[in-house]
Parts: sequence; structure tokens; C-alpha cells
Amino acid sequence: MSPAEEGKKAHWHSATITDVAELAGVSKATVSIVLNSKPSPIKVSETTRQRILNAAKELSYSPNRLARAFSTRRSNVLGVVASSAHHLFASDYSARVLKGIAQAAHEHHYNIMIFDDEIIALADSKESYVSLISCRHVDGIILISPDKRNPAMAMRAKELKDRGMPFVFVWRHPIEVQGTTIRVDNLHGVRIATEYLLSLGHKDIAVITHGKESQSSRERLEAFEKVLYEHQIVLRPELVFHDEFHPADDHEIVDKITSLPQLPTAIFAFYDPIAINVINLLDDRGIRIPEQISVMGFGDLYTANYPRPILTTVKEPVEQIGHRAVSMLVDHLQHQQSVLAEEEITFDPSLVIRSSCGPAPLAAS
Repeated sequence: MSPAEEGKKAHWHSATITDVAELAGVSKATVSIVLNSKPSPIKVSETTRQRILNAAKELSYSPNRLARAFSTRRSNVLGVVASSAHHLFASDYSARVLKGIAQAAHEHHYNIMIFDDEIIALADSKESYVSLISCRHVDGIILISPDKRNPAMAMRAKELKDRGMPFVFVWRHPIEVQGTTIRVDNLHGVRIATEYLLSLGHKDIAVITHGKESQSSRERLEAFEKVLYEHQIVLRPELVFHDEFHPADDHEIVDKITSLPQLPTAIFAFYDPIAINVINLLDDRGIRIPEQISVMGFGDLYTANYPRPILTTVKEPVEQIGHRAVSMLVDHLQHQQSVLAEEEITFDPSLVIRSSCGPAPLAAS
């Protein structure tokens, strides 16, 4: 065999619809009807259908998605736009919601394409999004909105809306743009956590937010104050701390808490990584958890199992949120007469009781 023939033989060959038709002994039109589930006045017998399916399996035939996109005006691809691809994969929250998106997309026979909004922002944002839509690279978009206000991303979301591209927001929507939003019910999560602490006899509860500019932290702080008020407890300003994720924040906050005239009996951190750092820092200072102070988190990340004692926390159903985002988009695409309503869909979190919370010291005596 010549080198040219050897190279030709070794070259990977992708089976075509013609190959399937020849092996099955039918026309390409008949193969197309069977494999693409096309409505047709031509009736294909079960025997012929099975012969085509067997031929496709034998040849490892995969439909040409680009050709199908041109003929159906669908790519069967959903875009996922994150404020930063780095944060998307570095954050347990975002990684888990992406897992839910990917699983649901697979179930609905869709692929996903990830877009980094920071990179898009480096180019002319209008051209980037117009190109994305006009070329039909994606059929719909899931916007994973940042926790802090991002006017540039809001502007691009408005461009999508003006162009008629179906999209949904995950976590929250920008104040500048309305749209279908799928999120966790922060009020419910804070309520079940706070009422559990109250049931253990805690009244002096310090809270640590994950930043003054964080939308979810503001919602959780308002909810926390509301639940305390319902129990005739006033939230004291000196028990509210804001962690802006500077390297020294956790240390400074724990120093301030342990320097208070009276140590609070519990700490409620609105973000699991903060709660875990607090547990470690308190342990470094010889403060026993939960005997002297209880620690509550929010999120139930994989890291909830790392420290000892194991973190009691609020579990956010992030995979379900990602799954629902895909289901809503696909349902809209399959029933084009329906319109994506500008509604807010919330998922209830649940309380996961572990060993970092116990009775308040006075209640235990």
C-alpha cells in the first residue's frame, strides 16, 4: 500500500447520510425522515426504520448539526453567559449551577456554549451580541448574573431583549432589565436558619454578610432583621459585620467579635466559605464550637464537610435552579407561541443540621 493510500485509510472518516442510505438500501430522503423524526406523508415501515437505525449505529453516524441548523434555523445550542469564566469554574456555587445546566441540556438533546462577559466587554458589546444572535450560534441564553451591580452586563442583556433572543436570568436580574429569573428564596433560607438558632436559645447572634454591595447579602440581612423583629428581638448594629473578601477581613471580623464586651452565642455567616474560616479562626483562639459559640452558614457547598465540627448550613438547590433554567428555555423554543414571562421563580432552600450549632451557653446551663 502506498503512503498516500495508507494516509487515506488512516484518515478519520465521519459517516454521512449518504453512507447510511447506501448501507440500509434506501434513499437519503427516507433516512432523513427516520433519523430527524421529520413529519412526512411518506410512511416508513417499522422494518425499514429499524434497518436505518441499525445502519446508523453500525456507521457511528452523527447528524451534521451545522446543516441541520441551516435547515431548521436551530442549532440545539444554549449559551451560558457568566460575568467571568474564572469565577464560573472557581466558585462552587456557579460550578454546581453549571452542572445542573449541563445535565438538563443533555437530557433535552442540547449542547451548551459558555461565554465570558469580561471578554465580550473588551470588544464592542453591541457587535458581539448582534453577531451571536444573527448567526444563530445559540437558540437561547442563560445569564448567570453577578451578585453585585454590573451596568455593562445589564446593557448587553437589554440588547438581547431588544433583539428578541430568548433568555433567562439565574440568581437575580439587573435592576435595569426585567426578565424571567430563577433564584433561591433568601427569605425562606434565612428564616429556617434563624428560627433554628432561636429554638436553641440564641438571642445574641452576630451576622457576617459577604459585602455591602452584594444583593443577596442585603436581602438576607433584611430577612434576618425581620425574623428577629417577629420574635421581639432588635438587631444590634455592633453585631453586623461585612466581609468584602479582602485577605484580612475574616481575621479582623473574628477579632472584633471576640473583643465585644459579651461574646455572642452564635454567628450566622451568609456564605459558607466565610463560616468555615470563622470556625478555624475561633478554634485558633481556643474558643470551643458549639459549646461557647455556634456557627451557621449558607449555601451547603462541598466544603461544608471540611472543618470539625461540621458546618450547619442552609442548602441551596443550585443544580435544580440550573436545570429549571434549561427546561424553561427549551419549553419556550419548542412552543414558539408561548412567551417567556417576566416572572420570578424561587426555589426553597433547606436546613442541614450538623455539629457546628448547639444550645446557647445560658440555655444549656
